[in-house]
Amino acid sequence: MRTYMELANRTMWSMFMHKAKIVIAAAAGPVIVAGWLSVCAASGWAEESAVTAKAIEAASGIRVGLCVHLDCGREGSDGLTAALAAGSERLLVYGLALNDAARLRTAKGIESAGLNGRASVERLDGASLPCLDNLANLIVLENPADLTAAGVTRDEMMRVLAPGGVLCVREKNSWSRTVKPRPGEMDEWPHPNHGADGNRVSSDGLVKFPTGIHWIDGLPFNLHSWADCRAWVVAGGRCFSYGAAEFENMRPVRGDAYLAARDAFNGLPLWKINCGPSAAGFGSLNWRNAGPLVTDGERVYAVCSNKLVIVAAATGSILAQCNTEFVPARVLLADGMLLAGSWDGVATSVEKKGSPNFEGSSLWPTFYPKTDKGSVEAFDPVTGQRKWGLPIPAYQLLAADGKAYAMINASNPPTAREIVAINIKDGKELWRVPHTQFGTEPDLQLNVAGPGCLVVAKGNKDRAVFVLAADTGRERWKIQPAKEVWTPVVEGLLWNDDKRYDLLSGEVKGNWAFGLGPQNNVLKCQPSFLVGKRYSMNGAWGVELPPENAVGAKTKKVSIGAARPACLEGVTPANGMFYMAQNHCICVRNQILGFRAFAPAEPPTAADFAKARPVEKGPAFGSIDGAATSSASDWPSFRHDAQRSSCTTGEAPDGIAEIWRVQVGVPDQGPLGKSWQSRLAPCVSVPVVVQGLVYVTVPDEGRITAFRTDNGKVAWTIRLNARVDVPPTVHGGLCLIGSCDGWLYALRAKDGVMAWRTRIAPLERRMVAHGQIESVWPIVGPVLVKDDTAFVTAGRSVGADGGVALVALNARSGETRWARAVSEGEIRNDLLVLRGALVGFGAQRFDPATGASVKSPDAGFPLNLENWRSEIGRGFAALWLHPLSAPAFLAWNDNQLITPKFAVSMQRLAKPAPFKTEELSWQITWPWGVQVEATAMGAGKVVYGGRVNSIQGNDPTKPIGDPAVHKDAKVKATGFVKAVSSGDGKPAGEIALESPVICDGVAIAEGRVFVTLRNGALVCLGGPKGH
Repeated sequence: MRTYMELANRTMWSMFMHKAKIVIAAAAGPVIVAGWLSVCAASGWAEESAVTAKAIEAASGIRVGLCVHLDCGREGSDGLTAALAAGSERLLVYGLALNDAARLRTAKGIESAGLNGRASVERLDGASLPCLDNLANLIVLENPADLTAAGVTRDEMMRVLAPGGVLCVREKNSWSRTVKPRPGEMDEWPHPNHGADGNRVSSDGLVKFPTGIHWIDGLPFNLHSWADCRAWVVAGGRCFSYGAAEFENMRPVRGDAYLAARDAFNGLPLWKINCGPSAAGFGSLNWRNAGPLVTDGERVYAVCSNKLVIVAAATGSILAQCNTEFVPARVLLADGMLLAGSWDGVATSVEKKGSPNFEGSSLWPTFYPKTDKGSVEAFDPVTGQRKWGLPIPAYQLLAADGKAYAMINASNPPTAREIVAINIKDGKELWRVPHTQFGTEPDLQLNVAGPGCLVVAKGNKDRAVFVLAADTGRERWKIQPAKEVWTPVVEGLLWNDDKRYDLLSGEVKGNWAFGLGPQNNVLKCQPSFLVGKRYSMNGAWGVELPPENAVGAKTKKVSIGAARPACLEGVTPANGMFYMAQNHCICVRNQILGFRAFAPAEPPTAADFAKARPVEKGPAFGSIDGAATSSASDWPSFRHDAQRSSCTTGEAPDGIAEIWRVQVGVPDQGPLGKSWQSRLAPCVSVPVVVQGLVYVTVPDEGRITAFRTDNGKVAWTIRLNARVDVPPTVHGGLCLIGSCDGWLYALRAKDGVMAWRTRIAPLERRMVAHGQIESVWPIVGPVLVKDDTAFVTAGRSVGADGGVALVALNARSGETRWARAVSEGEIRNDLLVLRGALVGFGAQRFDPATGASVKSPDAGFPLNLENWRSEIGRGFAALWLHPLSAPAFLAWNDNQLITPKFAVSMQRLAKPAPFKTEELSWQITWPWGVQVEATAMGAGKVVYGGRVNSIQGNDPTKPIGDPAVHKDAKVKATGFVKAVSSGDGKPAGEIALESPVICDGVAIAEGRVFVTLRNGALVCLGGPKGH
């Protein structure tokens, strides 16, 4: 089950947005930076900073990645000097100031330079930097004496710096440069199976448990198939991925393959190239189907437009092309040569009744060469010059010690297989062995190549392992029968089941209590791997192995918390971390979504979660107008109230016509902007309306703006330290809003001046998430207020970094009432809701007075109407399908439940049985292409908002999903708002809009309708203009 907040974001299926200019800067209202009134013009700042930034760039050589600027904004400095280096558009800048004056000075500079979202600043408290280990590519320090006085040591700076990163220190009038060396214990993962030898064993000595989330990027899930990401490799401080799980593929047909590069230590995007349609296809989950991708750290080798290309790892420039005879399906780097196994087309394994299941792939088919035509060719890895070629359709290809080994597969299902050994230097065939040498069934597979041997196995009924001499192909020794056929090689020992054998002689060197198991995870979609002699991993789960000679020692279970590995490649250990791409599964409900990296991390203690949160007071503390409370005509919170009912007793307008509009935000189109958009969250939040002001946020800028409801003019605007994904909850004259920096802010509602703030996150730890600095424990969703207590959560999943912080506070003063960690169950952090007398998120419920967990039978009713899902619809239809409604887009009161398809009495919901037509109050039918994404109910009326999808360039007589028909089709998405009577469903007004309404982006207040659109606009609707 997907969480509510993810369902809300998933409606971003058509990210075809309109460009627009932000008008806030020209507004008449005051601009507030981080809670203090300020003037955003900084004469001379840009010019002075540009000079310093160029000096830093010249000294460091860094133009992409994460820059941490220490002691920024100090008196006499030029603000955030490194910020202007962000002119490259690929540098994210994080400033740490030593006092509030310096922080404010820097914040002004960021604002005036237009770098909101790409640069941020916080105050440094204490001698520890808040960044995770190995995170920054560049650290800039202008005055070492200031940091020394603050207690920050050079070792602390080097801890934060990533291997290969640069520490730039200004000493007098010049900049010194220190490069952090790469630890010798770190390993890389340059092939989908670690190396050309196929041995999925990492020697990384820095991987350890427990782990925590280190960075996140990319789409939260696959778009069109179970395994859109075909492969990824890690080397040279970069992570390269190959597949269709990219933002550019948000369209109604399977997209092209992209080769993308991210920084391996913080996930920031480096470059991306379109590789065209993938000849090897997508979707089949068998781990043997990993895509053709390999790197040596300086270059990347992949298939673009059916050609093998050599790409510069640092820039994404295509350096050369290798002219293979067919389309490459297997690529290796071995012995100074680039090897390509190419096929004349791709077929999937045929599983006929009674035929052998050779790859254990009854659920997920294996890719085979389509014909008996193919080639194994060698190229110069720098120039792409062809060295030799053999007419061999290699189903498998391994290499080690100057030899390449190709498995030839005949027919489908296979009737014969044979192994061919090739001299890598000159392409001469060394020997050839048929499968009949090992048994009658052609179920032979290549396991590991070298040194000095080739390990093969029979994986069907008569399981066995054979070790062949590398020079002759003759049998050295065998394990027959074999319980399992996974044979990783570690330090000259072949591991199989619970024994360790000498690789060349077969002598048993050890008997362990632990058996390795098979070379695949559940359903064959994730391969297992070893990390040295310490961990055996089957996906995200595994065991810590005892010392080899320990008497009576037992294995210990370990897991990568809140992780569900990607299909095909599973998990990749490298750089002391675990990397995994997106997946398409809901079998691990607490998984953090996206392309992710997890690293060793000590979670906070229970005491860290439970401690009272200190309150920082601002200028407006104690001077809040207590009379400024919301009324029935207001819409004070996300979905109106703590129940998230999307229902008000206030009046809806008699007509639906535009009264005014204002451009609030705009989707950023730069390299970091694409990373922001990949969250699939809109560039503007839903609106809330209280006492003549409508409040909206621009999430990626951390900006909150209040507009006057009568004319749309700006009353005030403020920018916080990090993203804000929802609008504030307005209560008692305060705007309560959480940020992705882990802090809760209370702003005076009438002018945005800070009253107080308090940190909800248990600790100050900063990571990179979707191209911005965030807390490891960001505040997710809107603040919930019950009576005078505010409830707020911080964290990503109950399974990561100690869990989710749940805190109850005095809504007026910020004083902690109670706090705790939520670490039970399988849920991610989600929308806080009030159900009866209980507060909760997901399926968790808590006593609001004490925070104690309470078992509740409602499981989220009525936002998660599992019993009626067949009636309401599974929701979030893709653009090219007939639209379905979704359980999230409901509105209700004590008498009636409104869905995008019908209305029904609440009394009827007491019986969990399918609805009968005569039991419905009314029904509504939408034309093809209409998708409802917001439902709100006022007195006597229901207001729907959503999108209207049309496919341009489509032949309407052809099936919608036909790629041939839709390869050039483009989706145009417009919007609508429609009002109907809540009594009988009859139309009460409608308006077409140029852009879709965002998820839940409708608020009914003051007799009007306020909507926010995907293009970043806020629109006020009501009767005719002037009404």
